[in-house]
Amino acid sequence: MKGKKLLALGLSGMMIAGSLAACGGDTQSQDSTEAPQTTTAAESTAQTEASAADTGAAQDSESEAASGDTVAAQDTGAASDVTYNVTWDDLVDINIVQIAPGAIPTGVQEVEDAINEITEAQINVHVNFEMLEMGNYAQQVSLMMSSSEQVDLLMSFPVGAATFTSMVTQNQLMDITDLMSEYGQPILDTVGQYINATTVNGRIYGVPTYRNYASGSKLIMRTDVLEDLGLVEQAESITSLSELGDILEAVKSSEKWSYLAGLSPASGNGDIAYVNACYIAQTPGAENTLYDGLSSQVLAVDASGDDPTVKLIADLPEYKELYETIHDWYEKGYIYQDSATTSDFAADLIRSNVLFATIMTGEYGYEATAESQAGMDLTAVPLVDTPITTGGVTGFAWCVPNSSAEPEAAITFMSMMYTSPEISNLMAWGIEGRDYIVEDGVAKYPDGNSEVPYHSDDFLIGNQFLALPWEGNSATMREESQAQVESAPISAYLGFTANTDSIATEVSALSNVYAEFGPQIETGMAAPEVYDQFVERLYSNGAQKVIDEYQRQLDEWIAQNQ
Repeated sequence: MKGKKLLALGLSGMMIAGSLAACGGDTQSQDSTEAPQTTTAAESTAQTEASAADTGAAQDSESEAASGDTVAAQDTGAASDVTYNVTWDDLVDINIVQIAPGAIPTGVQEVEDAINEITEAQINVHVNFEMLEMGNYAQQVSLMMSSSEQVDLLMSFPVGAATFTSMVTQNQLMDITDLMSEYGQPILDTVGQYINATTVNGRIYGVPTYRNYASGSKLIMRTDVLEDLGLVEQAESITSLSELGDILEAVKSSEKWSYLAGLSPASGNGDIAYVNACYIAQTPGAENTLYDGLSSQVLAVDASGDDPTVKLIADLPEYKELYETIHDWYEKGYIYQDSATTSDFAADLIRSNVLFATIMTGEYGYEATAESQAGMDLTAVPLVDTPITTGGVTGFAWCVPNSSAEPEAAITFMSMMYTSPEISNLMAWGIEGRDYIVEDGVAKYPDGNSEVPYHSDDFLIGNQFLALPWEGNSATMREESQAQVESAPISAYLGFTANTDSIATEVSALSNVYAEFGPQIETGMAAPEVYDQFVERLYSNGAQKVIDEYQRQLDEWIAQNQ
């Protein structure tokens, strides 16, 4: 994926391993826990199958037209069978706040103009885009909300004041339930059961971006080292931590490669092999264990729904066993010694000839970005598939603020975002011919020049499955990605979000304890007595009260959703 910034890799890790973690995330939630109006299994299946069929048809049309001129490629992919409900006669202006994954592009105006050529003709809406840099997005959105600035559509963010849960708690988002029925039916048909994640007390307050929620962890290793040591076949068959330990020992004991650190955190966040509340098998033949972290840093519940008991992660045998394994590796010199404090991305360390491997967690195709950033061939081995959770779905969601003057038009435009390949490619990649070209069904920079006027990313639009795959991925990536979503494990608690108002003090205290001890524990640096101190400090700072409150709310949610 030539030219893609490392930020893309960092985001992929953040979306799953951080606040958006597919196994629960670590953003403390503050919503009410009353049950959303859930879609029945039959309805969800029908909606998902219909969406997949529509998406596949649109993508097939895109691929067939990709080698033609701009108009043909875009028009052929248009979702012409979608009907938008337009109930106004005059042209309506809406203001949209959008995340820029890097510096604000210089070519936003031309993209806006191209989008308005479509929207003014089809839905009588003129769109005004304002892009904000990711680094200060949450702060600027918070200021907009507090000043009641007219914003008709904006995206939630995984951290800070712009999280979906925070904005709902602050009464900054409009209840769009009835509006969705009237103007957003194409969206509901597309996202299916995942609308439950942004439903609070049976009311809809946003729409998650429709993307590959399916994620997992992969062991990423330097191919040259494996080939030199004759370890390729052995490495590609790894299914457990003990087998990984054998590879790390072989590298460490080799004369040529012993200077390399074995493992380091993927995105400089102080953990080695912790997939949030999901755990890689310790030995061959053993099963991975999947938990839902319930959007908490320190809690977990069995994601299958077989055991709805909320537990402290430090009390899980899997968590302690993983610590003991990583600690053993740290003592043997397999772990990058600065892992607990480093801000260096693993891809940078690999490129700098410092690191052999890392464990990355993210969505489909992220290893292509890692290889590009590392600047060398990498071998990726799947370790664990993580379940889809509420936290993993709501990190990026399109919402209508209470300050919106034109919510009907905003939702109608959002319907286009979720159903039109033309709108999707404009928002993700910009203007074809100027910002990207299409070769063999894949978008890429013109002449390999990444310094184009506009470039965003496909997970920041409405429907990722309608955007062309980017260079480094196959032309069939979207179909494969769609299939992954349909087959991915889903947490039994998708749609549950805890209200932490009554335990806010304890939640904050536990967050501080985790910040102090987590990096030491999860990189193996901490001595066994430090692990014991970690557990003691959690309980002395209110862990049991937090567990009990989460359990009470979860039990109520389960009862209401049976």
